[in-house]
Parts: sequence; C-alpha cells; structure tokens
Amino acid sequence: MALLYHWRDLNYRDDTVRSPSSLDLIQNAPLLAKVHAKGERLWAFTRNSRHEYVLAASYVVSSVRALSTTQRYGRFQIRSVPDSVIWFDTEESPSVEQVLRKLSVRPRARPLGQSFQGRAAVRWINPSDDQALAAFSKNLPVRRPPAPEQSQAKSAIPSRESALTIEWNSLEWVDLIPFRFFSSDAFAILESHATVNKETVRSILAKCVVTAKGRRVRIDYGERRVKKYNKAQGLELGTLFLEFTSKERWQLTPDGVGWKYLGGRRLEWGGARIDWPSSDGAADYHFPKGAKAKRRWTQVKDRPGQPAFRTLLEETYVTCCLTGNRVSEALEAAHIDDFEGREFDHPQNGLLLRRDLHALFDCGILGIHPTTLVAHFATAESRAMYPRIDGQAVLRPPYARFANRAPSRAALKRHWKQFMLRRESAGA
Repeated sequence: MALLYHWRDLNYRDDTVRSPSSLDLIQNAPLLAKVHAKGERLWAFTRNSRHEYVLAASYVVSSVRALSTTQRYGRFQIRSVPDSVIWFDTEESPSVEQVLRKLSVRPRARPLGQSFQGRAAVRWINPSDDQALAAFSKNLPVRRPPAPEQSQAKSAIPSRESALTIEWNSLEWVDLIPFRFFSSDAFAILESHATVNKETVRSILAKCVVTAKGRRVRIDYGERRVKKYNKAQGLELGTLFLEFTSKERWQLTPDGVGWKYLGGRRLEWGGARIDWPSSDGAADYHFPKGAKAKRRWTQVKDRPGQPAFRTLLEETYVTCCLTGNRVSEALEAAHIDDFEGREFDHPQNGLLLRRDLHALFDCGILGIHPTTLVAHFATAESRAMYPRIDGQAVLRPPYARFANRAPSRAALKRHWKQFMLRRESAGA
C-alpha cells in the first residue's frame, strides 16, 4: 500500500527552501508507528499559487523510524530511497483534486486540505489508488531537483542575514536566532542556533526548547533535555523571551527581548542591542533627486553589486513575483527604476523575476499596473506566448515579516508610464 501526504503550501515553500535536497519528511501520524512502509511509494500533494491542489513530489520509502526527540512536525521520519525522488512542477501541472476525491480515502471536506490535517496528513491508499496517481503523473511536467543542501554543521549555524541578532549588554554572548523559530506556532520543540563569544569570536551551537504562541516566543536553554549540553559549553542557563507587535511575529516591540536566569524569579526586559534584518534600518525608497525619470530598454547584464541585490530579493520573495517559480538558477533581480547607482539597489525598487520575464520587463514589453498589480504585455506576440500571465498574474507580496520591502507604487507608476508608451508604439 502506498502513502498519500498533504504538504501544506506554506510548509512546502519553507521546506524546499530550508532543506530542499531530500524528501525525508517528518510527521506525527499514528499509523507510522504500526506499519511497515519500506519499498512503498509516497505521493505528496500541495497547493500552488493559483490555489489549485497539485502533485508536488513522489518517492520510494526507504524506512520509517521513530526519532529520539519530537521535532517540529512530529516524531516519525519517512526516509526516501536515494535518487527515487520525482519533483513535479507545481506551477505548470494541472489540478489533481478530482483524482484525489475518487480515491479510497474519500476526502469529504469541501476544501480538500481539511481532510488531511494534523495526524491525518499522511494516509494509506490502496494499490488501485497508487495506479491512478501513477497514471495521472505520467505526463506531468517535472522540474530539476533543488540544489544540494549544505552540510549539517554549516546549515546549523545561520548567517546574520538570516537571523535575528541579539547582542547582550551584560553578557559576553551574541545570539543568532533563526527566523524559523518564529515562522509558525510551536510547543516545546527541540532546536539549536549559533551563539558567538564577543571576546574570542568563537562560535558554538546552543541547544534550546522553543515555544511560540500568539505574540510571544519563549526559548529555554535550561530545560532538562538541553541543560547538560549548554552547561558543558559554558553558556548561560535561562530562558529568552521575545515579544512581537502582532501574532504574525515579524516585528519586535521596542523592549521585546527579556531574559530570566534558571531558577530566578525576575524577568528582565531590554539590556540588549537588536539587529532585525527585515527592518533593513533604511528609509523607504524614493526616486533620487536630479535623476531623470526615464527607462533605458536594454538587454539584461550583470553589474557590481548585483549578487547582493539578488540575495536581498530572494530573501524577500523566495519565488518569482509573478509565476511562483522557485528554481534559483532561473531567477534574477529586476530593478523597477533603471539602475543608475547604489541608491537604486533598494528592496522597494526590486522584483524577483524569472529570467525571461526580467528581460521583457527591462525592455518594456512586460509591465505591472501600479494599482491592481496585474501583469500585462505590450505586444500581441508576447500576449500570445504568455496567456496565463497577461492580465491574469498578480504581483506576489513579500513574506509578512518583509512587508516593508513591498515594491514602491511610485516606481511602478513610472515604469508603467514608459510601458504604455512602448505599448502604443507597438500599436497594441
């Protein structure tokens, strides 16, 4: 019997960014403790940018093992046979919902995903169901596997650009707290992050237990599972408290960092310098004074500083702003106002676009309406080639914690004005 797994769209996006090279899924379904799944096929489905349920991937199960400690999504790991993974193109594939509703599991909820929640996220399906999915997937478009992930030692220590940096005034440590700690609710989940000694510049791994709910996140370094390890590393034992302005947890309150020593009664707020990359510490983007509001329709070319600008936009959007394409090699950083200096490398003046769309955007054939944010093409030929984008695709917003990096409407308006001139010249 095969397995069917509902990969929630937000989890699918995060998992393929953070740990893209494998499909060793972690779940808490009770059936995984009772059955032998080695050699069976697992089918994973998710929702794409059009909110259609599509097949995301499939692989042959190598083993199912119980983890020694409960992880974020559960205590059972479903491991894959090497080289058995097939990645389907979720943006180009047709909906699989009608096929899934005819399977033996009989999902009855009106939104399909509601039949595959919590411990029911993984379900057994019979051989005829497996054959139906195999037949459906036979001609589906596939995509290249994501880039191999880094070694565990490297990935366990995030850079400052991908973490909240807390430099304590009274302690010798600088904590680098990964964004994944805040991305979803969690209860007593075992995690780890890097901490750096300010005097010796030595970086070590601190183990902790994370609980995130509502506007607050608690990170415990003195919990029984991690106390002995942290003490041996010479780390302070206690609990870190973070308080955010909203339940989305993308912006801290002015005194949003607190510390309580193990066994202590007093909770001290403040006393730390906070570096929150999502805030950028920069003013909103404005068109530089003295620059002319014009657009040079040229071919795409690299320039000094482009990699840093692209990295900034990849962190902000992760996928193409119009298509949802997440293949890094196919994505490029596009300027809305044409680049004329470093001040133009502002996230509000940038879009992460698929390479072909970037070229069309730069040469004036692709435009984004500044009010509706809908994409349009200037020529009849381009509209015929991109029917699913022209007048259909809406510019995707940044991640919630990067809301202040949303594209400048003034810049989009200037680009749209030049786009309309190009459209009129093309006789469209």
